[in-house]
Amino acid sequence: MSKIQGEPSAALERVRALMRDIVPNAHCELEDHDYRIACAAADQFGNVHEIKIPRYEWVEEIVRHKANFLRSLIRTGRSTTV
Repeated sequence: MSKIQGEPSAALERVRALMRDIVPNAHCELEDHDYRIACAAADQFGNVHEIKIPRYEWVEEIVRHKANFLRSLIRTGRSTTV
């Protein structure tokens, strides 16, 4: 597994890049004093879906998995937050 190293701002940029490869309209920001990253995107109905990635999950494989989950939420229009 490839842990995302560096300062939180550098990790955020890497997470954004990984997320946008799978969910092009995703928007990611640092939260909770740089402890976690939240990423959100809207579905075709205008509903916003959000996932949260705590620091201990800043691993490329986990981020890709969560991005695929977000993509699934957007495609189905299901309403939930992870």
